[in-house]
Amino acid sequence: MRLTRWTALVAAVLALGVPSLAAPMVHAPEATDGRGIAVVIDRASYEAVEAELTDWISTVAEEGYSAWVLVDEWDDPLQVRQAVIELYRDPDSHLEGLFLLGDIPIAMLRDAQHLTSAFKMDQVNFERFRSSVPTDRVYDDLDMELEYWEPDPDHPLLHYMRLEPDSPTYIQRELYSGRATPRGGTPEERHAALAAYLERATDAHGSPEILDRVLLAAGHGYIHESLNAYQADVALAREQLTYGSGAAVRVDAIGQLYDNYVKPRLFRQWVDPELDLLFVRSHGSPDIIHMDPPMPSEGDEADDDPDEPESPYDPEDVSAPEVRELPDGAEMVFLDACFNGSFAHDEYVAEALLFDVGECVAVYANSRNVRQDIWSTENLGMIRAGYSAGEVHKRVRYLESHLLGDPTFAFAPASTSTELRRALETSSEGTLLSLAEHAQDSAARGVALERYAQLAGREALPVVTRALSDDPATFVRLKALAATVALAPSNLAELVTGRIDDPDPTVRKFAVILASDIGDPASADALIAASAADACMRVRWQAAQGLNRLGRAQSAISDDAIADVLECAGLDEQAEMYREAAIRTRDEGGLEKWCIERMGDDDPEKRRMGVRTLRGNRYQDALPILLERLATDDDPVVRETAAEALGWWSLSHRKPEIRAALEALLGQPDLPGSVRDAALVSLRRLDDGLNVPLVP
Repeated sequence: MRLTRWTALVAAVLALGVPSLAAPMVHAPEATDGRGIAVVIDRASYEAVEAELTDWISTVAEEGYSAWVLVDEWDDPLQVRQAVIELYRDPDSHLEGLFLLGDIPIAMLRDAQHLTSAFKMDQVNFERFRSSVPTDRVYDDLDMELEYWEPDPDHPLLHYMRLEPDSPTYIQRELYSGRATPRGGTPEERHAALAAYLERATDAHGSPEILDRVLLAAGHGYIHESLNAYQADVALAREQLTYGSGAAVRVDAIGQLYDNYVKPRLFRQWVDPELDLLFVRSHGSPDIIHMDPPMPSEGDEADDDPDEPESPYDPEDVSAPEVRELPDGAEMVFLDACFNGSFAHDEYVAEALLFDVGECVAVYANSRNVRQDIWSTENLGMIRAGYSAGEVHKRVRYLESHLLGDPTFAFAPASTSTELRRALETSSEGTLLSLAEHAQDSAARGVALERYAQLAGREALPVVTRALSDDPATFVRLKALAATVALAPSNLAELVTGRIDDPDPTVRKFAVILASDIGDPASADALIAASAADACMRVRWQAAQGLNRLGRAQSAISDDAIADVLECAGLDEQAEMYREAAIRTRDEGGLEKWCIERMGDDDPEKRRMGVRTLRGNRYQDALPILLERLATDDDPVVRETAAEALGWWSLSHRKPEIRAALEALLGQPDLPGSVRDAALVSLRRLDDGLNVPLVP
């Protein structure tokens, strides 16, 4: 690698005033006309793996990448971020992505829970390591406004930061990023692991394969406990991976609902060198993929099955140490689980995958808990079409979601992915409209529809709503549903409620979730019917929760009517919990009653706890009390919490009422600055809408 053209850039970085003993050393590529990728690495790691990194750079250069290498001691995340921003601003860099190698500082972000799918931990009552989000969005979303707090005294790589009140209320990434940070062990062991990984990544670039073997695996818990929901997810994945792919794509699925030996079967397929992509959905911990134990038939023991040899593994879980010893065959792995990508820990599953004895090059995983009902398979069509792991992950807008590994890794493109690539790469509204209406590839139609709606705004509504009701592909109807929410038409509740009887349970599930959050009483009949008789257990459960949120004060629902329709549906004993949730009122108990009682308590801390509950549980009957706490509570912390909580109500049909209350608050004299900031952020969130349209 030649060290060329780096002096001027170093001077520019120095001008930023980055607090470092020495300016970053910037190695520029020999040719700068390629796709820019910045390798950010610490000095010690660079000196240890320079040869392996040089080989990787030479290999990706043959694919059209121009690699810039930024080397420093990297005192804190802001120093890294500033160097990245300066390089991004250099027109010669053509920068599109980052590869973070070695001991790159880890930002532990606070005051940004609205950018996560599920993380709602109380930052006051829980210690900061647990209540902060480890995230690399600070490096790839360059519009974020951040405030540095301080380093963690016990974990040298961790640094606590706050999202500023005037930061954008949604994630929109300028760059993609991938991280390879070995944790634990001695520095020598970590450097050896990093060198071995770079060799693996280089080899993967040297012989790219077509994606033709995929395994979808379901572990403990998660939505696969509804067999219909899991089957629908599998069908949706197949739709994206197999349509027009130009070659046969084998998509297998295993799960504990219909297989008593999930973990041994998973391991057997996982080590198959023919496997390309593994997608695991389960509950998770940093170092555990939670799997169900074998489920023997009555009177039998699990290990009595003659077709199953005794497993050497713990029957209940897949642990990071086991993964580290597994000669896995899949180059790409999705871990749709909580915490499996928590790179703030010394050991986590995604790290074990990258630095094990197998072939894994790229892992998608979450650094904190993740919501079960997200569309995690949304971008599988891009993988089929040969887009890099980083390009695929750039479209993910969750704070906790990360790509671990080489962001430039890609499978060879399917030969018939032309329509999808046109939909992703054109900037012409006319071309996008044509593809949205006429493309044969359903993945292309859906992506084109999404991008056309983004460019054309509400003028796209007739096309979007037509696709929402008429397109035969589930993928397209889901994209249309998301686009409808993003465009926020005046009849949003009607359009969303209309999809509660969609042919596909995945669409029905998201329609129920959205209708529940909008809270329009006109949705009550559809929610009652779904909670009683939908064939998909997950849809029934979400509908029952939605009825509970809808409340009695805002609708004409009677407990007797709900009970009658549920009983007529012949619900079994397991489904009784949905019936109970559907007919529960605040006077009978439950979470709603708890938070309303807390909001009226004499203790301001209890009032604050009640208010916080209404961020993730938007009970319509509790809204008047929440607005009262906002306007009149004598504790500024309670009022700040109320102002912040209202930002979670951005889909509510009562949004004008919420907006008026926040604006009235801002008109009060002597308003504390923290309360004012929270109100301003929530007003912007009401305007901007959801960070991810399908996940309120």
